[in-house]
Amino acid sequence: MALPVGRGMFTLFSYHPVPTEPLPIPKLNLTGRAPPRNTTVDLNSGNIDVPPNMTSWASFHNGVAAGLKIAPASQIDSAWIVYNKPKHAELANEYAGFLMALGLNGHLTKLATLNIHDYLTKGHEMTSIGLLLGVSAAKLGTMDMSITRLLSIRIPALLPPTSTELDVPHNVQVAAVVGIGLVYQGTAHRHTAEVLLAEIGRPPGPEMEYCTDRESYSLAAGLALGMVCLGHGSNLIGMSDLNVPEQLYQYMVGGHRRFQTGMHREKHKSPSYQIKEGDTINVDVTCPGATLALAMIYLKTNNSVF
Repeated sequence: MALPVGRGMFTLFSYHPVPTEPLPIPKLNLTGRAPPRNTTVDLNSGNIDVPPNMTSWASFHNGVAAGLKIAPASQIDSAWIVYNKPKHAELANEYAGFLMALGLNGHLTKLATLNIHDYLTKGHEMTSIGLLLGVSAAKLGTMDMSITRLLSIRIPALLPPTSTELDVPHNVQVAAVVGIGLVYQGTAHRHTAEVLLAEIGRPPGPEMEYCTDRESYSLAAGLALGMVCLGHGSNLIGMSDLNVPEQLYQYMVGGHRRFQTGMHREKHKSPSYQIKEGDTINVDVTCPGATLALAMIYLKTNNSVF
């Protein structure tokens, strides 16, 4: 399953698609040989019990590799992107990766807004992930308001306290958080940085969705915060009251949890009924994201944090 990653690097920007033909995506190879007799093993044969979603991410990266073949100078438009949408549901994960690749090489800006919302409302999780990451990468560091709104409605912390939250899958929320980091990369935008700093240590609330897979969400928030404040070091203008380095250090080493501030403090006032953490920071959840954020903030600054 590492073959798509290698193929993506080997064929990077080497293909100019024909507008009247879909992009060819090589089939994912799921066969291998088992020692000592070199017996051929095929995971698609039905004779081997495998998890139903085992190939989801492999197919996604297969689509990314295919999309990265397209050269930035290629002439493609929104109609061609939609034309590549597969007719069969089993190829949807590859198309999701293809959309993300188009964002990485700058072509996803040509996808019409109507088509973007159409894809997101269909509810296919992998397509939403690939599309959100793709449009964010295509608008890297621009603070584009249309993309910000697109991402914000999938991040509860960026919604007004009186708004109705959408039923957004956890992985899509994680992708939206990373997307915010991409759109605001290097801008040191105060409100975005403040929200992401709090989200690294988001406590497990009474709702069940705040109790599962917290590690991935905290890591994504740390990565996004690092991108927003990338390379600014101690020169975080207008953020001195946030004490960003000190707060990140506390997320790394642990200690007493600070009182939740901001307009969402009421949401986390009630303790979790599933996880009993008390008033201390769970460094198993917060440390990886905080470490990444602190390193990215001081990247190439030659500054001493403390």
